[in-house]
Amino acid sequence: MARKTPEESQKTRDAILDAAEVVFLKKGVTHASMADIAEQAGVSRGAVYGHYKNKMELGLAMCQRAFEADDYWKEGKTVNVSPLERLRRQHLFHMKQYCESDTQRRVLEILYTRCERTPENDEMLWLKEQFEKECEDDHMLLLNEAVSSGELPRDLDVGLAFAFLNTMVCGQCSLLMCKEMTPEEFMLALEPFLDASLDAMRHSPALRKR
Repeated sequence: MARKTPEESQKTRDAILDAAEVVFLKKGVTHASMADIAEQAGVSRGAVYGHYKNKMELGLAMCQRAFEADDYWKEGKTVNVSPLERLRRQHLFHMKQYCESDTQRRVLEILYTRCERTPENDEMLWLKEQFEKECEDDHMLLLNEAVSSGELPRDLDVGLAFAFLNTMVCGQCSLLMCKEMTPEEFMLALEPFLDASLDAMRHSPALRKR
């Protein structure tokens, strides 16, 4: 049998990863099997095991593919704008990616709703936690820089402000996701809400240190 070309191998890998997204969303990571993924991909189980030695290695590859082209952190490190504007752009860019990338959206839904807390899933859960930590560290840095530069009040409770902003934006995103909206409509609805949340950090006494 002729060996597959690199392009053919990549096509098979992509088909397997596409199938994993569908199967993990439907069954959950714990209850999905390599056989389920092979059937969904239209390939043999041997083909799946030829590329990934087990389900967790496949799941990690699925996550890596979803985020490897994401310029989220690069966007937040633009140096010619203020810290608060960098934070704003970072939120908007990340949500735009979420709206426009079916793969990224499915993988986030898997990590947050279909990756059960079992020892078997520890590596994928760790990956999610690392993403969250990186996000928190970067946002906290920008908030502290905004306080230092005078964009935000010097007595702002930065930890509370971080939790407030994430809760408000993520909550609004969840509500908007329940509606039939194009990515453009979604972003138009989200942007003023994000700006209102940033204004609250500037002016709300409830977000000050006590």
